[in-house]
Amino acid sequence: MKRYIFLMVVLLSMSSTAFAQDRKFVNHTELGLLPYGFKTKESGFTVQTFNGYAISPKWTLGGTLGYDKLFVTHGEEVDVFSLSGGVRHTIIQPETTGLYAGLDVGYGFASFRDQVTDRKEEGGLRVAPQVGVKWKLGARGSFTLSLGYHYQKAGSETYQETVPLLPQLMTPGATHNYHATKSIHAHRASLKVGFGF
Repeated sequence: MKRYIFLMVVLLSMSSTAFAQDRKFVNHTELGLLPYGFKTKESGFTVQTFNGYAISPKWTLGGTLGYDKLFVTHGEEVDVFSLSGGVRHTIIQPETTGLYAGLDVGYGFASFRDQVTDRKEEGGLRVAPQVGVKWKLGARGSFTLSLGYHYQKAGSETYQETVPLLPQLMTPGATHNYHATKSIHAHRASLKVGFGF
């Protein structure tokens, strides 16, 4: 997991350095909630930063680095570090207020927060469309408020070989093999605020 975090930080630093002096460079950083209906115990949160290049006044292509905290069935916690390709489209160009839409599609690296150690963890597809309102701040800055949908796939596979007490007493050397798989398809709404330049 540490290598995924390190890789994401390096990629973000490289992209910011490479385009910082270019007026067509766009950064949009957001944070927000990932509610699941009225089940407040399963509401998570998200933080992400989009770095892209404006190919026209209304279209920007780039990449998104993110971190999501998901709460799923029975209070289980999943940390997801994601790397996605992204697009942003300005529907109405803001003189002061405008509308925009965005889409991120990529892969999320998942880590489950519990005490199981002998387990293979798997991430999966991440899809996050959104629409929002953009308020202009100065010559290049903006403040955004968006509503969207967030999908994340994750899974795990656990295999353990244990020696149960009763079979061991009856048959010395007996073992018990435990194998379990888990697949999570998290569907969440997203409500985010952000700043761009």
